[in-house]
Amino acid sequence: SEWYEASQESGASSNYMLQISRLRRDEDRLVDELGEMAYRSMYGNALYGVYMLIGKLETRLYVLRLPT
Repeated sequence: SEWYEASQESGASSNYMLQISRLRRDEDRLVDELGEMAYRSMYGNALYGVYMLIGKLETRLYVLRLPT
């Protein structure tokens, strides 16, 4: 969540709420232009960003090591 907050504050990433609003408003046109899969990918990515910011999802990092 801190990574997403920092990217939002620095302006390095898009405004996820604004992106969701625009995607929902122009859904039919965007699906016609880009295709269903591309639209769903963009929409899902924006939702993922919002969910990270509000704490519904958490970041995990797994390190795999060979047994010694």
